[in-house]
Amino acid sequence: MAGARCQPRGGGAPAGNPSAHSADGTGRATAALIALLHALRCEDKIVDPGQYGLSKRELRARAEEVAKGNWASEAVRKAIEDMVAAVVAATTAATVATNAGSA
Repeated sequence: MAGARCQPRGGGAPAGNPSAHSADGTGRATAALIALLHALRCEDKIVDPGQYGLSKRELRARAEEVAKGNWASEAVRKAIEDMVAAVVAATTAATVATNAGSA
């Protein structure tokens, strides 16, 4: 499981540019995409875990490992939480306004 990686088509970041890779060897752009998929909880919608001999749970765990090492993952997670909070607030306000108007 720990050695399983989702490799992008075209080979990912250039091998000669060490700054283009994260600590585990995943390209920065790939790691950022994995962090986004992990934050959205849709890793298995993009990557077939069976293709790599993983269960959905194992794929999610691997994505979490990559996301932890990616600086963008915290910002992505925070942005998604903020968006969800805004949607809940807007829905609640609309419900209150509708109920107040019908009373």
